[in-house]
This record gives sequence, C-alpha cells and structure tokens, in this order.
Amino acid sequence: MRKAELIDSEDSEKLLLITGIEAAAIDCMNTIKEKSKSDFLVVNCGDGLVELTLRKIVNNKLVEKSLSSSKLCGSNCIDKEFLAFISKKVGSTALKNLGKNHNDQLQCLIKKFRKRVKNKDHYNVYDMNLEKICPDIKQYVTDSYLKELKENGWKIKISYDDIKPMFNPIVEQIVQLIHEQLKLSNYCLTIFLAGSLGKSRYLRTSIEQEFQQHIIIVPRQPLATVVSGALEYGLNMDSIHSRVIDMTYGVGILHPWKEDNSNERQFFNRLVSKGTEVHVNQEFVFKLDYKDQTKFYIELYSTSAQDAIFCDEPGVSKVGTIGIEIPESWDNFQSVNLVLFLGQIEIHPFIKNEKEEFSRVNFKVTLV
Repeated sequence: MRKAELIDSEDSEKLLLITGIEAAAIDCMNTIKEKSKSDFLVVNCGDGLVELTLRKIVNNKLVEKSLSSSKLCGSNCIDKEFLAFISKKVGSTALKNLGKNHNDQLQCLIKKFRKRVKNKDHYNVYDMNLEKICPDIKQYVTDSYLKELKENGWKIKISYDDIKPMFNPIVEQIVQLIHEQLKLSNYCLTIFLAGSLGKSRYLRTSIEQEFQQHIIIVPRQPLATVVSGALEYGLNMDSIHSRVIDMTYGVGILHPWKEDNSNERQFFNRLVSKGTEVHVNQEFVFKLDYKDQTKFYIELYSTSAQDAIFCDEPGVSKVGTIGIEIPESWDNFQSVNLVLFLGQIEIHPFIKNEKEEFSRVNFKVTLV
C-alpha cells in the first residue's frame, strides 16, 4: 500500500485492519438489524478456511459473544475430493503427470467441476469430457483405466451419488463447528452462510436439515460479503461495540534504553486474559516505575494460556517492543501509566499522566 502511495507509513491513520469474519458479520448485520434481538452466527466458508463468529446487535453495534473458531475445511477441500474421485477413474499417476506437465489443463478440469457440478442448484448426471477439457491426460492413462475410458469416449459420469462423498466429509466438519459455537449461546436464532462455499445448495440443504430450529440465510452475494463489510467498517468504525480477546496479553519489566537485559528473566505481568470481552475503547493500564529515567522500553507478550508466570515460558511470544520517552513537560507528574487499547485489531499503546493527558509511544511489532 505504501508503494501504491495510498499511505505514507505503516502506522498511517488511513490504514484500518479488520478480520475477514468480522467484516462478514458487519455485512450480515444489516439483514437482521431490525428483525431480531437474539444472537446470530456467521459462518464464512472461504476457499481454504471456514470461520465462525457468534455476534449480537446492541444499539446498532456488533458485540462479539465468544471466541471465533476456524478450520481448514473450505471449498478447496471439496476440489481435492473431486480430484481423488478423478484419480480413481484415470489412475493416480496420470493425474499427477497432468498436474506436473499441464497444470493449466488440471485447473481447467477443476473450474469445469465447480461450474457444472459443485455450484449447481440442481444435480443431474454430468458427463465430463476429458478429451475436450484436458486432452493431454490421454498420454498418461494406462492399463484398465485406458480401456474403460476409451469404451466411454473419454467421458466420466458424475452423479448425485458421486457428489455426496465429495461434500459430506467437509459438511460434517462445518456442522460440528456450528454445534460448538451454538453451545456458547443461550439463544441464537439465525445462521448466515457466506463465502465461496456458502452459495452451495448442497451445503445449505445439509445445514437446514441439521438445524431445523434456526433460520438459515445466504446473502445475495456470498462471495462479496467480506469486501462489503470491510468497506462499511472503513466508512463507520463505530459499528463494532466489543470483541472477545483471543490471547492473554501481558508485559515484562522496564528496561533502560541502552542497557542489555537479554539474560534477565522477566515476569509476565498480565493485562487481560484470553476470552475476555473487551470494549473497543477500553483501557488496560500498567503503572510505570521508571524512577529518574526518561527513556526506556517495555515488551508486550501474548500467550494462549491463562496462567503464564514468566515471559520465556513455552507458548509465550513477544508481540512487540514499546519504546517510551517521557515528555519534558511531564517532569512534575508523580506517576505515568502505560495504556493499551486491546479491543481493536491493531494494538495501540500510549502513556498517560495524572491529568489524563496522552502521549504516543513507539511500538515496533515483532515479525514472526
């Protein structure tokens, strides 16, 4: 974005971050804003990842009700099941050679499956003509596979009974994810299916049969749900009321600016625990004991555990380093606190004096 000259720096106020699943929730919120006061579940079925978030609308703003969940069981997984089906018809070696030497034809085969089978509202027997779609596969097919395909004119019939084994393992995983989220709600009425797989008639029918007490909604443009929600968030950041923190955050001890403390073991001073609902503008305060120093740094850590004691424990990772310089005009203040806003996607650290005056600090994120 900097190369495109859309922003001047990485910390530009013009750059806003939002997760895909939250953007989808914002877009879905408009559908039920005036219809229901119950929780609603958004299931964003992307190409790779399926993400779920449980939300509620309070004063026209989104409240996150639980930690979001996700699993690699998206649309691409069905494509893999389709290729496994084709492999049984042409032989695994033939399919591998097609992908290795003629990948464009393999991709064409997958696209044809998506258009003529996977995304159809009604499933009829489809004759997939390999000779037209991927003609170079013929040179790799041998033995009994070759004999059968020649007899069938290089066509493979795909029936509804063939489709079910492709979809069912993926659908079962998505159903399980939905059940797990619904257990966290006292009253969830609506389930949204978004994303590339969200438009699948097979998935929708399966979800409707499994969750008959719920209203199942597919947005008009399920593929555009994330983009639409992200645009709306950029125009109205006040659409988010609170989020559930997905990690436990804490800080280490203060370090003088030029002193090497690499061998010193730090206590993990917890600020907020994983699973806590946090308002967007909620402050998390850490009292600074800086004595006569005006420049120092403090490190921010995160972990999925609730009971970390030291910052070097397994599972504890450094999020970044906060460089602090006390303004000269603050010399007369008795105390200064580090303040972090953790209810947003980005982490915003500041320092604050007794008069509730804020000053920005330098925050260098640790790249993994």
